[in-house]
Amino acid sequence: MRLGSKYLEFRHNAMLFVMAAVALVPFALGHLLNQRLDLALVVGLAAASFGLLAAYVLWTRSVGLANCLLMITGLVAILVAMQLQGIYAVYWAFPLILAIYLLFALVPAVVINVLALGLLLPVMVLQLPAAHSSRLLVTLALVSVFTYLFARNVQESHEALERLAEVDPLTGVANRLRLDETLQDCAERLARHGLPTSLLVLDVDHFKAINDQQGHVVGDRILAELGSILRARIRRIDHVFRYGGEEFVIVLSGTDLLRASGVAEDLRRRNAQRRFPDGVRLTVSIGVAELDRNESATAWLARADQALYAAKQGGRNRVCLADRPARASAS
Repeated sequence: MRLGSKYLEFRHNAMLFVMAAVALVPFALGHLLNQRLDLALVVGLAAASFGLLAAYVLWTRSVGLANCLLMITGLVAILVAMQLQGIYAVYWAFPLILAIYLLFALVPAVVINVLALGLLLPVMVLQLPAAHSSRLLVTLALVSVFTYLFARNVQESHEALERLAEVDPLTGVANRLRLDETLQDCAERLARHGLPTSLLVLDVDHFKAINDQQGHVVGDRILAELGSILRARIRRIDHVFRYGGEEFVIVLSGTDLLRASGVAEDLRRRNAQRRFPDGVRLTVSIGVAELDRNESATAWLARADQALYAAKQGGRNRVCLADRPARASAS
């Protein structure tokens, strides 16, 4: 995961490319005024390349190829400028190192960083006295290490924040934010690949009475254990979410309505037979719906919710299957 990772979108990458291009323009003009046409050409081409890459990213919303081309262009420009200008051009390696960790995942960034230093080292050794080249190499290496440590800390902090933002702290299952994203992904996968997916909406029966009689501490322990049960029951490709209060949602990938109803019935039976904390026994009602090809994620969830309501109205401790969505009549 790069330093920016998911929270740096294509616009941010494009902005970085534009800033790099703009920063080079004064240097290109300066070389031109000093009649260093060779250096002006190198720097000008690098600036133009960065500007074109920014336009490419904005147009395609794809950053992978653009990031690689920016690194290659920047490194080649530095190597050529070092041949033409000498030691002064090597200072561009410092912002290049920072850009590497901004644009690439941490492990590829380290590899690219090492390769870049490996390409710069022979040029520095050939152009500088040993004392100067060794000092410069150590400085670049230290900057690389410090940038790596900073990027790793940012990555770890970001991953921790993501877990806090997407995981329900009581039950350990994913929360409503993750649910909305997953349902949308399921709808897109069905449209592209025809992969059947079913949805279970599960609600604890008479949970308010449990809270009132046993206390909220017991109620929380029950929900936490129920979350563990649901996580243990599903496959690795499935997902479980806390939908709100005592309600949970399970997304069963590659599962049609018939098989999903079997999973739901198994969950209902297991919970009815289980003794929860403080000797509490509880039942659950479950609504089941299979995603329809022409259905939105919101409508899919609404149908499963309606099936859950039917299970509640039908006496609780039961599984109800949602009806297929109504088709618009042909005109």
